[in-house]
Amino acid sequence: MADNAFRHSLTPQETLVLELIMRGSTSREAARLLGVSHRTVEFHRANIMQKSSARNMVDLVRMMFQSGEISA
Repeated sequence: MADNAFRHSLTPQETLVLELIMRGSTSREAARLLGVSHRTVEFHRANIMQKSSARNMVDLVRMMFQSGEISA
């Protein structure tokens, strides 16, 4: 797994999307909260996944827990 230095490579919008994902928001919920389309959120999620080298959302959340970025 990649280390979480990828957080520094995220754009401000990607960071917001990541925070909403970590809180359990769906793409549609995140889009409503951010005032953008769900396709825009999906685009940001894809960029986050690529930058983090995570295989899926479970892998990304696991990486965030292991790095101490989020806690239970």
